[in-house]
Amino acid sequence: MSSAADQLAAAHARMTPAEIAAHALDLADELERMHQAFNAATSAHNSLVTSLANLVATQKSTVRSIHALSQAGRKREAREVLAKAVAIADLEPLTLVAGVNWSPEIFSPAAKTKEPVH
Repeated sequence: MSSAADQLAAAHARMTPAEIAAHALDLADELERMHQAFNAATSAHNSLVTSLANLVATQKSTVRSIHALSQAGRKREAREVLAKAVAIADLEPLTLVAGVNWSPEIFSPAAKTKEPVH
């Protein structure tokens, strides 16, 4: 498989200057969409990391509380706090996002098509 630059050069060799200009605009639009998608994914990732960090901090604090109650001889209270902590930690299973199969077709568009090929 040739590189994107090779595909782009080969496609442009068969295109008129007007078609090359239209394709450049299509590529710019595609790049902008990819940039927006990347920013959205980054924001979602950062939110998830923050949420998980907060959950871990809360659980650590709970474990310390359970330990302190247990050390103080307050076993019943320690068991109650533990039961609540287990209930909170019983989260829904997380869903993994499937990998994205990027297509190099944008680099060698059909010369007759005015819309980008994705």
